[in-house]
Amino acid sequence: MLSHDAVRELERIVSPPHFIGDSDELKRRTRNTLGLERRALGIICPETEEQVQAIVRAANHHRFSIYAYSTAKNIGYGERLPVTDDNLIVDLGRMNKIVQLDSELGFVDVQPGVTQGQLSDYVRAREIPFFIDATGAGRDSSIVGNSAEGGFGTTPRGNKRKEITCVRGIYGNGERFDSGYFPGSIGPDLAGLFVQSNFGIITQLRIPLNRATEGYRSFMINLHEESDLVALLEVLRELGQTRTLTSQVIVVNALDILGASRVEIPSAYANKSITNAVAAEIMGSPLASFGPFLSVGSVHGSRGEVRAKCRTIRRVLRGRLGGRADVRFMTDRSLGFLLGLLSSWPFSKIGATTRLAGPLRSFSEAHGMMQGIASDDAVIGLFGAVKDTYDDIRLMWYSSHVPARLKDVAHFVEAASSCYRRHGFEYPLEMLMVTPNDIIAIQKVDWQKGDEEQEKRARALYKALAEELVEAGYPPYRLGVQSQQRARYRDGRPWTLETLKKSFDPNGVIAPGRYGIDLAMSD
Repeated sequence: MLSHDAVRELERIVSPPHFIGDSDELKRRTRNTLGLERRALGIICPETEEQVQAIVRAANHHRFSIYAYSTAKNIGYGERLPVTDDNLIVDLGRMNKIVQLDSELGFVDVQPGVTQGQLSDYVRAREIPFFIDATGAGRDSSIVGNSAEGGFGTTPRGNKRKEITCVRGIYGNGERFDSGYFPGSIGPDLAGLFVQSNFGIITQLRIPLNRATEGYRSFMINLHEESDLVALLEVLRELGQTRTLTSQVIVVNALDILGASRVEIPSAYANKSITNAVAAEIMGSPLASFGPFLSVGSVHGSRGEVRAKCRTIRRVLRGRLGGRADVRFMTDRSLGFLLGLLSSWPFSKIGATTRLAGPLRSFSEAHGMMQGIASDDAVIGLFGAVKDTYDDIRLMWYSSHVPARLKDVAHFVEAASSCYRRHGFEYPLEMLMVTPNDIIAIQKVDWQKGDEEQEKRARALYKALAEELVEAGYPPYRLGVQSQQRARYRDGRPWTLETLKKSFDPNGVIAPGRYGIDLAMSD
């Protein structure tokens, strides 16, 4: 509990409406899809970097912990929930200024409260030859928050950890920092220190924008046989290594798409286990078959470059997989024509075409995202058929890093799917090829709210994934707040992280336990 003096000081930093201590309101604001609770000291909402600095200094003086978030849209990882109990939660949502947009050099400086939708609309309204990197986290997700977690988007600038520069903020000791960037400033580039760490609070950062090109096509590869997944990933890896593909590429199984595309489940499948094969059958129609895996990506460049790249993709795919996979390329015009056709009479009244329209609309949202148009489509898909509101969602993500070697992919999928089978769940899989050599596997663990037996199995599944996949050599790429205290690092890193924590945050006031970083890691 905060002391009377601490409360008075905090209320001098921000006006009383922006300091919340009511326990019922705190409980409401910290609800999350993990179904967990934390005891919080309050929520404070600063508007300036100076106020953030004053809050950090107050935390050092009165010896309490603080946990900052941007817009709390990291659904499935914890939202506003701190890693530990007894934190003052710092809501940075009021710091929502787009500080600078350089339309000549193609970069933007943003505060933590700036959302994907806000920045996407802002850049597009100015009709400059650049576009943002968009992720599936939704229009209300924070640019800074996603970057601070090392998020990935779908464009050539999708690797947030690699791309961010000029990170500004307040260290845990109350001093300001500015990471600098190379070659714009001499000395070390410290930007990466503030990704998945707790050394300070970010108040501003710079991200580069994508240069718009005259040519653009999205593509959809439909894989007909589940056993050909490794061969498909080999094709995508080769195309990335030769720079035919420069954007991140997504590979998802039919079960994952079924949940995201909001296709109505036919009554014939009621009370039946929906396997990946069944999911593909549900989404298929006489007009178009649906395979067990689908890959989505994009091609950017001049019109001639895009045509040449599309020919290369088609040729390599045919050479490796023959007729066991097909690829479709889409432009804005062709996709708009198809959607218009399917929504017109009489096609909108025919069952075969309505089943095709759902996945195509989801693909249309992805087509736009790969051009920097922020969308809520993926977030809406989390609700599913039986979840009516956000409060009904019970969801955790387990995300792993998998080397793009074929034996590793096969080993990983077998290990992960085995965990799901043993705990009585089907396996929804999404893979993001973030570089030609690196795959992030994003695995959904969800359950029906109020079903205690299912929740018990889901939590046991998550625990099994965390233990068995790490043991098999596939470490997590990202962790939810429920797992971060138990984060483990290879030899040499704990000493380095502990030393940095002691230097930047000697009293350990910033986000205790975040990614396992604390003042006594070597113990």
